[in-house]
Amino acid sequence: MQGAHHDLRTLRRAFNGDRSRRLFWLSIGALATVSACGSDTSGSKQNAGGSGGVSATGGTSTTTGTGGGSLPAGSGGTSVATGGTSAITTGGGGGATASGGQSATSSGGAPAGSGGSGLASGGSGESDAGSGDAATGAGGCTRALLTSTVDAYFAALAAHDPTKVALASNVKLTENGMTMAVGDGLWKTAGAVKFKRSALDAVTCNSVTESVLPEGTTDRIFGLRLALVERKITEIETIVVRDGDYILNNPAGLAASASDDWETPLAADQQPTRDDLQAFMDTYFEHFPAGACNFASDCMRLEDGGSVGACEDGSIVTCNPNATTGAASMKARLHVLDTVAGISVGFTMFAGTYTDFHLFKVRGGMVHGVHACLAAASSSGWD
Repeated sequence: MQGAHHDLRTLRRAFNGDRSRRLFWLSIGALATVSACGSDTSGSKQNAGGSGGVSATGGTSTTTGTGGGSLPAGSGGTSVATGGTSAITTGGGGGATASGGQSATSSGGAPAGSGGSGLASGGSGESDAGSGDAATGAGGCTRALLTSTVDAYFAALAAHDPTKVALASNVKLTENGMTMAVGDGLWKTAGAVKFKRSALDAVTCNSVTESVLPEGTTDRIFGLRLALVERKITEIETIVVRDGDYILNNPAGLAASASDDWETPLAADQQPTRDDLQAFMDTYFEHFPAGACNFASDCMRLEDGGSVGACEDGSIVTCNPNATTGAASMKARLHVLDTVAGISVGFTMFAGTYTDFHLFKVRGGMVHGVHACLAAASSSGWD
């Protein structure tokens, strides 16, 4: 233990010349042991249904913003409707009219339970970027459906009207780890979205979006996960970053990343596999802060829109291939994997203090960008 404390002091001293890195260290500084990280990614496992069902949204069209706030409306995000996927769903799904002009009708209700969406990650994965949306998963899940559902959700949120989006009768909503009724929380105060970027996982029929929208006259960073079963939203996991929720909070910084192209489908030879996407995230979390393995030299990191510099800085955030665990070792409870656009999303309780998801931009076998969306919470609400 004495050696571990010595290592912690060494890590803290590395931050002394850089204010943003000192702030970043606060989120993990209370952890007492340092052990190393491994870079082996061969043991990754395929993510299945279960609690919280995973989500990712690929390219999404941006809704023009109105209302208060300092950011220009309509920035970021391009519309993408590519790649089909196969998926296995369980439970009975009631038909619903999906936004964006897609509809389906059937008898029965949405499957019961507020845990995982009952979607298995199946063996066939998503089609390549050039094949369009012809292939669909069980229940009709496609990238186009996920995109239109995300767009419909933001429109309904700005209108403060949950009836404008297709919800399952048993839908579960959390905001910063607290379970609440749809229509409460940010539903009462949100304006039109100004920027959004999404990852789409049609295999599990989940989407994840990082965004900026106004709450009154103040711009907020807003993280959103939607899980669908039979075209209805069954799970809504949200993170709203308000004053004091985290040491960094820069909505303008996140919106300014609109020029970084995350959502355009990758060429087939640049697309990662689901196993690769999950392995990159698992290595990073399990060996943090020494799990930044397979990170490209151009990779930059944003936390709630605030820049902390290079993804692997060589002093605190590093790759140590000889270690087994990290000083702030964490587990991803949920993965959302967009192989078409090359986006990996992992959900965790960061440092045990923040409900969090990280997004990695992956192409050609390397991580080229890391964004984190996190806010203070006692739990995720989905554990």
